[in-house]
Amino acid sequence: MVKSSMLRLVIASCALMVAVRASAISIELVPLQSTWQLGQSLTVDVVVSGLTSAGEIVSSYDLDLAYMSTVVNATGVIFGSALGGPADSVSGFNLLNGVVDLFENSFLSDAALDALQGDAVTLATLSFDAIGVGTTPLQFLRDFPLDGALVIQLTGRDAMLLPLDAPDASITVVQRASEPSTAFLGALALLLASLFRVPRGGGIGRTTRSQLTLPGPLERSASIFSTLDPDRLPTTP
Repeated sequence: MVKSSMLRLVIASCALMVAVRASAISIELVPLQSTWQLGQSLTVDVVVSGLTSAGEIVSSYDLDLAYMSTVVNATGVIFGSALGGPADSVSGFNLLNGVVDLFENSFLSDAALDALQGDAVTLATLSFDAIGVGTTPLQFLRDFPLDGALVIQLTGRDAMLLPLDAPDASITVVQRASEPSTAFLGALALLLASLFRVPRGGGIGRTTRSQLTLPGPLERSASIFSTLDPDRLPTTP
């Protein structure tokens, strides 16, 4: 009887874990992976999804995103409107060396946020410049010296902290595709001009004898006729 009760408890616990996992809320960067050329500007969206299935909302957040400052450089943050901003929320950000720190706190009620949000909301859009060749991870900061938990604070209904999945993203920067040099283009233009150049004084109906080259037998015949004396040619009676 005790064994049967313990078995049911274990099964119920496993089912609960599966249900929680199936309705897990995630915060991720979109796109998760991207490739850009050196010198280009790019944007990444911070998106929270899985809210509807978990019966939750986002009422506030405070997060730090780390990156390699030798590959990309953060240049700005644009906040979304899912928390009622800018009129009904307070928000701010700091661009540090290798870290983007941003936060937002909504003044709206849970019911108003529920009507405003859906299953997925875009919290903000981050801007970067590609400044060095390589690949940088984009990671939400974790408190590794303690237990590896996310430093992110994201609250839902009744200002309760929400459990989150937070997959890492990455940005790859490659060399810009080489472009033809000015010298090469100039040399190519001269070559094409020489190939299609028309001799001075030439043109249709004005070709001189020195410009005319006859192939094979025709050329030989022309040479023979040029040596004949017109006064000694037979005449037609």
